Amino acid sequence: MIYHNLLNENQKESVNQLFEVSEGSTNSPWNQLKEDAKRATLSHLELSLLAEIG
Repeated sequence: MIYHNLLNENQKESVNQLFEVSEGSTNSPWNQLKEDAKRATLSHLELSLLAEIG
């Protein structure tokens, strides 16, 4: 891994978690990060915040 010698253990774990697909999901957090941005409207912001909160 390219970043292996540059990061501490916590940082490595955080990077690895980006590529893990949780049970019952079809996408990893990495897939969500690389999605195209939606139109910047207040309703999209509210939906994004609600999705992050749970």
